[in-house]
Amino acid sequence: MVPGVSPVITWLVAALVKVAVVTTVVPVRVPANVKYFETPFLTEISHNADPSPKYADNNPATPPVAPVTDADDAASADFASQPAGTYDDEMLDAHFVAGDGRVNENIGLTAIHKVFHSEHNRLVGDIKNTLENDTSPSGAATLAEWKSALGADGWNGERLFQAARFVNEMEYQHLVFEEFARKVQPAINPFQSFAFTQAELNPAVKAEFAHAVYRFGHSMLTETISRRNEDTGISELLPMDGSLAALLSTVKAKPLVSEYPD
Repeated sequence: MVPGVSPVITWLVAALVKVAVVTTVVPVRVPANVKYFETPFLTEISHNADPSPKYADNNPATPPVAPVTDADDAASADFASQPAGTYDDEMLDAHFVAGDGRVNENIGLTAIHKVFHSEHNRLVGDIKNTLENDTSPSGAATLAEWKSALGADGWNGERLFQAARFVNEMEYQHLVFEEFARKVQPAINPFQSFAFTQAELNPAVKAEFAHAVYRFGHSMLTETISRRNEDTGISELLPMDGSLAALLSTVKAKPLVSEYPD
């Protein structure tokens, strides 16, 4: 995950046909061999923080004009008062970038991303610690397999990333099936050996069931998001106020930086 870095605001926007990497100091051109994908990893929830070029006259024939940073030095949730031709760079700087663009939608989703992202980093450290502390001949040989002269600090970052990812995903699935789904329906068996091999089944039935369960999960959400303050008191925020803009009024957004983001 890549956070904005102040004072040089770094933002990354994945579009359908291009990826742009921009700083407020010196524009950085996208490499010619960059690989494109159609999944946005920064979904801009705060419209006044959108730095993408816009059509000033609503005429597609006129080249879009890129907005400039506004004059103040504070993030604002007052979208309607954003000066024309500018964007709120402080608000953009506070956004998180993740594999799921909804990370900025509300504090609850941001917290979930943070928890599992931090767990992934912890697992990377645990794997490295296990490898380095095994001084046996087999341990030394195994350690060499996880090293790479081209990697950060001599490690094979891709292998560390994928190994930690595997455990992280298993932990998530355990929470989903064991801690949640089977509380709702104890008869669920998440380890049926034939669950993914019955090609004769109509997948549309499964999709319909999945959509129904998806909405069932949403219906379990309350109208407030409970948040524990530093003094152990609990304050509640409405979901519509549980956005990054509301979070900024009380808490400084923490960077989500992966040790091995590759």
